[in-house]
Formats: sequence, structure tokens, C-alpha cells
Amino acid sequence: QGLDVRHAILEVNLTDSGNVIAISPPAAANASIATTARGCLVDAVIAATGIMESLVRVSVARVACVTASSLEVDHGNLLGGVVSVGDEGLRASVVELAVQQVGLFEGEHLSLRDGELVDEMVDCDGHLVASKVDLSADKLGNVEASSVNITDAELVDEVVDAADANASSLNISLVDVANIRAAAIVRIAQGKLMDETVDADKILRTTARIEAAKVGNVKSQRLVVDHGGLVDEIVDADVLRNSTFRVAVRSAANFKGQRLKVRKGQLMDELVDASASCGTTIVVAR
Repeated sequence: QGLDVRHAILEVNLTDSGNVIAISPPAAANASIATTARGCLVDAVIAATGIMESLVRVSVARVACVTASSLEVDHGNLLGGVVSVGDEGLRASVVELAVQQVGLFEGEHLSLRDGELVDEMVDCDGHLVASKVDLSADKLGNVEASSVNITDAELVDEVVDAADANASSLNISLVDVANIRAAAIVRIAQGKLMDETVDADKILRTTARIEAAKVGNVKSQRLVVDHGGLVDEIVDADVLRNSTFRVAVRSAANFKGQRLKVRKGQLMDELVDASASCGTTIVVAR
């Protein structure tokens, strides 16, 4: 059901939790396997039916990280999100999130299918109204491995996902997020490393400041992308109206290696994608 948060101050500090170090027996070198199927290591930090006229502060550090020879994620994730809000939405509230060293994998092989290493940071099924979201993420959803297969999945899902955003303020800072260092090959089919930063049907009378640095990069011998990409839209909405966006993206969706193959995909999608826009200012900083 989740909490019903009204007229409250809620602070959560989660550190050094839900981590896995899989150690192989001496006679079975490179045989340690970690698997999440239709589950997660750590569920949403806060699950609420609604948040109204409240202050929510969440700090998450060194959570849901895996060290193993192999990690298989099938219809699941390592971290099931940070703040999950139901149909009653987020109204007249302030949400402050600080996330560091979360959802990391180090090993030989990663197989990710129909899931994520890190689910939405702020997932709001209802409306985000007259509220402020301050979010910073550092070292999130990164992978160091020999080979990586991503199918219909992402390393990091949407950062802020809401039905609508109205008369609100979004301040988002992303540093070192959804990067892969692989000794051999990275394959992406119908997936991304990083999903949308802000995803909403309608964004009205809202101010958003988004800064992203070192996001969605791949260093490997080979990268194969089939119906996918590295970084999805920074802002994705059907309607933008009377809003202001300041977007700064540095070192994103780069590939460093020997062979690159892209089929019906792209390394980076649009910065801002909207079906209709009126009275909206978009500033893209270098």
C-alpha cells in the first residue's frame, strides 16, 4: 500500500546495504553467479501513496552493488527506485535526494534483460504539482566487465518519471552515471544505458535545470547496437507549455574502442523531445 505522507518531515539515510560479493570456491574459479529474476536486491527506499505538503530527504550511498563473475538480471533490478509515489501524486512538497555509489557491477559478464540495474529515482504515478525536486547522483549504474548483453533493458531507468509536472521546480545533477568499461564486447538490443532524465506526459509552468556529465559512455573493443542506443532523451514530454529548461550535457554517449556497429539506433537521442510546445524556453549550455 505505501505511506500516506501529509504535513510531514521525512528523512531516510540508507548506506552500505543490499550489496553482494559472490566468492567462488577455490576449485571453481570464475564460477560465482548472482541472479535477480523478477526481484531486486533493495526495493524502493520510500513507497508512498501520495506526498502532500511535506519535506522528504533521502540519502543513499553504497547500496545494491554486486561483485561476481557473472550477474544475470531478468525482469528485475538491483535497486527498485528511491522515491515511488502512487496515484495521489506529489503536491506542494520538497523532495531532496542524494545518491552515491549505487547499482554498480564489477565482474566478468553482465546479462540484463527486461530490467535495470537502477529503477526510477523519482517515480510518480500521479501529478507532480507545486513541488520542488532536488536530485544529485554520483557513480550510479556503472559496469566493469569483460562482456555485457543488454536486451530490452537499461542500466539506469528514468531519473524523474511523472504523469504530469505543473508549477514545479526540478534541479538534477548527474555525474558518472550508466557507463561501461568492458574488455571485449557490449551488445545492446532494444535497450539503452540511460533512459530519459525527465519523462512526463505534460510539463506546464515548470522550471528544470539539468546537468549531466560522464553519462552513458562505453569503452570496449566492440560495441553493437541494434534498435537501441546509449542515452535516451534528456527531457521527453508530449506537451511543454510556459516552462523553462536549462540543460548542460558533457561527455555523454561516447564510444572508445575498435569496432562500432549501429543498426536502427543512435548513440544519443534528442536533448528535448516534445510533440507540442508553447511559451517554453530551452537553453542548452556547452
